[in-house]
Parts: sequence; C-alpha cells; structure tokens
Amino acid sequence: MSRLLGSVPVYPVALAVAPVLATYVESDASVATITRPLLVATTLAVVLTVAGARVVQSRHLGGVAAVASLIALRASAIAQLAWLVLLVVAVAMVVRWLRRYLTVDFAAHRITPAGNLVGGVLLLIIAISAMVNGTVARAIDDLTRVTAVRAPPASDELPDIHILLFDSYPRADVLGRVFAHDNSEFFEGLEARGFDVSDRSRSNYANTANTLASVFNMAHLPDLDVDHQSTRRLIQESPALDIARRLGYVIHANQAPWDNVTLRSADVLCGSALPTDFELHLLSRTVLHDLLATIVPETDGTERFAAYTDTAFECLADSATSPELVLSINHFPVPHLPLVFDRHGDLVSEELAGEEVDDLSVPFSRIAPAYREQLAYLNRRTLEAVDDAIAAAGDETVVVVMSDHGPESSLREDYVDAPDVHERFTNLFAARTPGRTDLFGDAATTVNLFPGLFNAYLDTDLPEQRPSLFSPVEPFSGIERFDELPNPDVSAQSRRSQ
Repeated sequence: MSRLLGSVPVYPVALAVAPVLATYVESDASVATITRPLLVATTLAVVLTVAGARVVQSRHLGGVAAVASLIALRASAIAQLAWLVLLVVAVAMVVRWLRRYLTVDFAAHRITPAGNLVGGVLLLIIAISAMVNGTVARAIDDLTRVTAVRAPPASDELPDIHILLFDSYPRADVLGRVFAHDNSEFFEGLEARGFDVSDRSRSNYANTANTLASVFNMAHLPDLDVDHQSTRRLIQESPALDIARRLGYVIHANQAPWDNVTLRSADVLCGSALPTDFELHLLSRTVLHDLLATIVPETDGTERFAAYTDTAFECLADSATSPELVLSINHFPVPHLPLVFDRHGDLVSEELAGEEVDDLSVPFSRIAPAYREQLAYLNRRTLEAVDDAIAAAGDETVVVVMSDHGPESSLREDYVDAPDVHERFTNLFAARTPGRTDLFGDAATTVNLFPGLFNAYLDTDLPEQRPSLFSPVEPFSGIERFDELPNPDVSAQSRRSQ
C-alpha cells in the first residue's frame, strides 16, 4: 500500500474533495447533498491527472498539472481562468521540452509521496473537525434514520391529501395594504372548488425552516425536548408523517431550492435532479458557475426558481395520479423573491430578479406591479393544478393551499422602520376538506395543520396547539430562543378556551 501511495498521485483527488467536505462540515446540509459534488470532484481530479500525465509524459508531473488545473478552476472570472490555463499549458510545454532535451533530474518521483502526504493530512484535519463539531454524528443520523414502517391503508375511505406550500405568499389584507392587490378573484376561485379560506390565518413562525419544523412535529419548537437540534433534522424526524405512514399513506415531496427545508425523509422525493443550494454554493466559488449558467440556465437566477416552480407543479400532478394512498407536500419557491414570472408565465426582466431585497435596484413602484402580475399567473396556474389533482385523485381529495409565512415590507423604500413583525406572520391558508366544512376556522395557524387534518380524517386525537406567534430573539438564531407573542387575530376569550 505504501509503495502504491508513493507511486500513484492521489493527492489531486484529496485536494478536489477537500472544499466539498470542508463546506459540508461548516454547514447543516444533509449528507445526501454531498454525493454528487464528491462524485464530480473525484471524477474531475482523476480526468485531469490522467490528461496531465499524457501531456507531460509523467504520472508524477501529471498530478502537479491536475492540481494546477484545479487551482485554475477556482478562478473568479473567465478572463482569470484563461490566463491560468495559458500558464499551465506553458509550464507543461516547458517541462516536456526539458525532459526531452536535457538530462536534468527533476526528482519528479518525489513529488507524488509528498503530495499524497499533504492531501492525507488535509483530509485528516477535516475529519477531526467533523468529529469535534458533531458533523460525523449528524451524517450517521442522516444515513441511519428510521421512519415508521408503512402499513396497508387502514381504510378504503381515507382520502388522498395534497398540500401546496407557497413560500412567502401574503394574506389578503397584507396584499391589499402592501402591494395594492385585490386577490378576491383567486379566493373566489378556491371557494368555488370547495375551499374554506381563512381570512385571519397566521403562521406561528416568521421563516420557512421554523414553520416546517413545527408543522411536522405538531408542536411549538420551544416546547420540544431538544438540545440545540437543527430545524432540518426536526423536519426529517417528522412524527406527523410517521402517523400517516402507519395508516397506509405514501409520503411524496419535492426537492426545494433550499436543502435545509427539503423533506428528504419522504418516501418519494420528486425533482431531486435539480441543483441544490449546497451545490450552487460550491460552484459559486469557481469559474464553472458562470460557464454552467450559460449552458444550463436552470442553475442560476430566475431560471432556477422557474425550474423549481415548474417541477413542483409536475410533482403535484404525479402524486395525484399515483394509485397509492398519498400524502404529498409540494413546496413552491414563489412568490418569495426573486420575482420570476410575468402575467403570461414568461421570465421577468433581469433588473427585477434579485434574490434578496438588497439585490433590487429598482423602486417599489416597479416591484409592486411586477409582484401583482406574478401572482396573477401563479393564481391561475394553481387553480388549474387543483382542478387536475381533484380530477385525478377523486372528489374526496383533501387539498390545502397555504404559505409558510408572509412578505417583507422592507421591499418598500418608504418603510423606514423595522418591518412589522406581525405582518411577517400573516400567511395564506385555504383548505378543501370534503365532509368537514370550515375545519380550521377563520384564524387557522400552521402548527395545527396536521392535528386538524388527522383528527378529522384519520381518527386520531391529537392536541391542538395554542395560536401564539414565536419571534426569534435574534433573527434566525435557532430554535431555542424565542419571544412568545400573542396572536392578534385570536381574541383573549378564544385563547383561554384553547
């Protein structure tokens, strides 16, 4: 083994996978997200090493050429890459000329064992860091997580359940106040299809990860007996989905643009071929990001969010046509920024495509009309998707159209104070519950989604949670530090009764 490591340059592979592993160790990403990056990095390093060896006619110098090429790929711009490539080619040609016409011993064979040693030490440092900060335990937990065994359907009368989760879709009154948009046509369309629309609905949390963690655990996060556990892991370890599996449901979900809120523990994960935010973060550190965005537009900007949105609708359609008993959770990244579609479903202009508020250089007077146009397209497509799902799955199908939280008023340049925290908690909530009219009432809350559905249709007796709102002491600081706020849309008498 020592002779092999001394003669075969494997250090290019170590140096290629090290950034992937280091980024994984620093993040809370799922272990599933590093599979493709590790495969790509390993393959690229091997190809570059073999190609370099052929060019300079030395496997030892081929390893050096591969490392030089990997460094070149870390260039931040195509022009910089071009200069680095020219430098690598020039050095390779000089080395080849020297080896052919001079008898100088470059001691190239000594480079490989030294490089392999450096690569091994680098990977060892990353491994130690992973053990110290808990990454190894997290990876083992991801790989060995056991979900409830799916049982045969408990009854032929159990309905399919489809949840359409739109990211940051505002409540009607907020749409009117912030965006001057009348959404009554959409709500009338939902009501015509048997939906009950909650006019005073609230998300209990102000961001997606915390909302989903509470939804899938059917409890408020401060009430859970966890010790600094990440919201990603809480989402995957969903007691709600285990209940559904025990009653015969197959869990369908789609790949979201954000790995930390993707339901990877689903039985069927649709759209997993799309690039993850972890992969794009790695690519953003290299010149390959710009090159790939040119070749595959779905990896960048509005094209990426459009692809995720289209895929979410396709996943919903696939779930609705499944012959099995299905509970599907379909996460749509819109209307959360960036703005993606115009009224006709075409992509918006680039100046409206910022993924963060700070990325938008246009005034709110330009943003608001574009936002309204995107909603017009999204509403129309949602109603069509609901019609198709009901037609495919049957009239008894349960459908919930909701959002994880409300919008950000900081989009408005005239909003000089901090955004109203309660505005962020206002969300869309409409439920089609055949045989259970007005199941969630006028002031639905996200944490009670599954207790409401399961108690009504699955004959469970799950407790209803209090309608409080939870604001992080520091924005997005974690699940363990919250200020509990009263829900302004629930009267004091109603709160006491709950």
